[in-house]
Amino acid sequence: MSRWEPRPPRHWSSAGVAGLTPATLASRIDSAKRGDLESWADTVEGMLSTDPHVRAVWETMLRAVSGSELYWEPAETGTDRDAALAKLAAEHMTRQSAKVESLGDSLFAILHGGAGLGIAVAEQCWRRDSGGWHLRRFRTVHSRDIRFDRGWTPRIRTYADNTPRWIDLDKGDWTVYAPGTPGLRPSVGGILLAVAWPWIFKKWATLYQQGGLERFADPLLVGVMGEASADVARDKLHEGPESLASGHVATLEVGQDIKVISAGGAPTGEAWRRAIQAYNHEITKGIQGSTLNVEVGTTGGNRALGESQAETTILPRQRAMAASLGDTLVSSWAVRDLHRNRHLFGGALVPIPKARFLLQSEEAPAITELHVNAGVITRDELRASAGLERVGGDWGKRYVVPVAKKAAKESDLSPADSADLHD
Repeated sequence: MSRWEPRPPRHWSSAGVAGLTPATLASRIDSAKRGDLESWADTVEGMLSTDPHVRAVWETMLRAVSGSELYWEPAETGTDRDAALAKLAAEHMTRQSAKVESLGDSLFAILHGGAGLGIAVAEQCWRRDSGGWHLRRFRTVHSRDIRFDRGWTPRIRTYADNTPRWIDLDKGDWTVYAPGTPGLRPSVGGILLAVAWPWIFKKWATLYQQGGLERFADPLLVGVMGEASADVARDKLHEGPESLASGHVATLEVGQDIKVISAGGAPTGEAWRRAIQAYNHEITKGIQGSTLNVEVGTTGGNRALGESQAETTILPRQRAMAASLGDTLVSSWAVRDLHRNRHLFGGALVPIPKARFLLQSEEAPAITELHVNAGVITRDELRASAGLERVGGDWGKRYVVPVAKKAAKESDLSPADSADLHD
């Protein structure tokens, strides 16, 4: 039975971002610093739902990790028996991963909460079948329903029986992902906090730009008539520009005139456009660490420089996210799974495998016969290039011996020595 239940949709309410001012944003961030994430989580929801740039850059960053292949690497051991058990444990977790419903979407949500807001909590739902226990799915707790208590211990709010109450995570099966940032409190360690101020300033700059667009995008129609004109004539002249603007036809009396004042000399919002672009650059840099991969100037982009920035800034961030999430999956999922299914291993406590994400930029290049003959390819690298599972350990780190060289060595050995080589 689940211990966490979200707030019913009909009772949902949140602090929106319409009319949000810098002062209000500062107040929400202060609440997060004190451990209450509700208003800050609502702000993040508003950022992602109203700003296409923030959403695109942030989702791209998360999908690069959560959409990557998750594989389980056998733990390194000292004996052949332990190595065999470690390999079996890794193969078991690979099969278990395939049984989890919408695993990629769950990892995406967990990454968003942990990397974006500082912490993510997901309840594990287990199922038992004839082969033992397996994780059926993750139920990710909404970030606004998480807060930090004394000692920065996380608690969650549940709406079971439509009655909100805060519960501890000391019992039950939970995945808590809080990668943290050195020098920051856990509640404000998320990446999205770093882009909150550029986002709010961009939001207001966009409003000002829109106001200027409304004022200066179209020509201004001005009616001209004599000073001594009657009020009735003035009213009719006022109707003339309105008719001309809506119906493109106007009737004027003698002595009345309509002048068109062009907006060519008026401000065009170029300053606001440059400001918005600068804020977008800051947002991209705050999330990815580099702007060269998503922003192209008027003269085009430098592909080599962009790829270099990807290697030195973006990829290290993705690797760090993948590594910390992998460690969390090991401690909160793999350990429990292998303990509950120890009967599958004769009751033994098997070596815990490592969770790895094969990022797209880290995919193994195509290996040719030339690479193998040069003796620079390990067995695991060769297996990965063929789409096979890595086995890890000392065996996987050994370099592949070309068939021709191996045959030449065997031809120079006695039958007994040749048998030893095969062993």
